[in-house]
Amino acid sequence: MRFDLRTLFSILSFVTIFAYAEENVSIPMDRVNWKYSGNKKICELEYNDSLYGKFYFRSEERGKVNFTIKYSASSKITNESALFSISAPYTQTKIKNTISRANSDNKSDFIFHNEINKLIRDIQQGTWILIEFYDIKGGVKIRLSIPTVRIQNTMKRFLACHDELPQMSYAQARTVDLFFASGESSLSSEQRETLSAFYSYIKVADNINRILVDGYSDSAGSSVVNLQLSRQRAQAAADYLQYLGTEQNLIEVRAHGERYLFNNNASNSGAKNRRVTLRLVRQDESVVKKHDRQ
Repeated sequence: MRFDLRTLFSILSFVTIFAYAEENVSIPMDRVNWKYSGNKKICELEYNDSLYGKFYFRSEERGKVNFTIKYSASSKITNESALFSISAPYTQTKIKNTISRANSDNKSDFIFHNEINKLIRDIQQGTWILIEFYDIKGGVKIRLSIPTVRIQNTMKRFLACHDELPQMSYAQARTVDLFFASGESSLSSEQRETLSAFYSYIKVADNINRILVDGYSDSAGSSVVNLQLSRQRAQAAADYLQYLGTEQNLIEVRAHGERYLFNNNASNSGAKNRRVTLRLVRQDESVVKKHDRQ
């Protein structure tokens, strides 16, 4: 069979259009079932689809919600996607609100961090979720809409759980630094707020074995004075944790003075040396000894 140039061009054009054609998918409403799960440290609202993967809201700290996609239906997408709220197809008013964008290293897992509370507010007003996946040229490859029918009751439970979460997740509370001005050992209002957020996690955690409160100083002045200053800083933080309600037997105060300096106390590192570091030790972890480098 012989082809002239015009026929060959037509075939190639058809193949190109087909390769980059958009795929519009709407999950059937009767298949969608949003499920809530949660405890004192984590809240989730999830829809798991047998064809397209897992989609869920997740929160580990009050005031912060992520939306995660574990997409399993196609290998044709790249590592970029966008999240929208859209009007349900049976409504007269048509809207499309941009929520957030996300990238993925493996082309299947996308975590959206920004403006998820806006998405939740839109859903409470009846909107659906739209996800766009892009091809290598930046065009839309797959457009997937997810109904939010029957989500309202489980959304209420998720939000109630979220409102009771600590102000810090474990990832944040595991190590917390408080920095001090030169010669200062009193807590500022900002440091007390940080300790209050830190305590909000301690209050709900049931596997904390020890809270290490390590005080440090810079090398300005005598080493004896610096050791005493580092202890005063650590003790101020420990005293405030006890004031908030932390059990005294959980807290171990340790003073290091100028023993561990950043960049030998270079001028741009002095503030880092004047600090208190709080560390959570869980029941399955060991405590770093005082003579070991922190």
